[in-house]
Amino acid sequence: MAHIELTIRVNETSALQSDVIIAQLTEAGFEGFWEEDGCIKAYISEAQYKETLLTHCPFYAGNANDITWAFAIIEETNWNDMWESNFEPVYTSSCCIRAPFHKKPDNILYDIVIEPKMSFGTGHHETTSMIVEAMLTLDIESKKVLDMGCGTGVLAILAALRKANSIDAVDNDKWAYTNTLENIHRNNVPLINVLFGEIGVVEGRTYDVILANITRNVLSEYIPLFAPMQNEGGVLMLSGFLTADVPLLEKIAKDHAYVLKNTYAKNNWAAMELIKI
Repeated sequence: MAHIELTIRVNETSALQSDVIIAQLTEAGFEGFWEEDGCIKAYISEAQYKETLLTHCPFYAGNANDITWAFAIIEETNWNDMWESNFEPVYTSSCCIRAPFHKKPDNILYDIVIEPKMSFGTGHHETTSMIVEAMLTLDIESKKVLDMGCGTGVLAILAALRKANSIDAVDNDKWAYTNTLENIHRNNVPLINVLFGEIGVVEGRTYDVILANITRNVLSEYIPLFAPMQNEGGVLMLSGFLTADVPLLEKIAKDHAYVLKNTYAKNNWAAMELIKI
């Protein structure tokens, strides 16, 4: 399947920040991002791409004169070449997230091998790294876990390595679904149950820990759906949004019997740890 690579360059004199651009493009449907040489590269399947996805973003409407952009069609092999040449291991506390061609590190408790292809969940993005860091502090052993919007499956794999009792990993993107299956096999964690579809595929199931690194708009819709499937005292870990979005998501969560325990922030991106009461 071909993908579109959208390249955006912002004038140096502009006050527009890359995290705002990435957040709004994520909400528009772009699946992953790369920043290099002062440019932002965003990726989406060719079938989903429309020029209006960019031009209708608020950041573009207000700063069109400060932005230049172009798009190109790329094949899967091109993406593999690109990420392999740029992907460095990610170290987070006692966890290492690396590619198959990297040397296995010494003295690391959780060694996760990820080959992302067109899924973006390598641990490099702040939203992923914040959830990984938070997971290392949670009591996951013998717990039932849901990884909603699993991407590469990295969070589900970490939950398995931390001895969760059962894990469901769900994604509505076929690339992500297939990639998660491959990475589960690569990391020898077969207990993870991978499901293709929306949140409805786990309707009626209950969980102790729910992990969701998606977007603000999707999380706003999903929090009310998470609530009935979350066991009392369970943990809901959210990320994929900006720090400015925390009050909105906290209010929605509070309305559905969650209390905020911790917040995390990196470069204007945020994560939230909520407890079901």
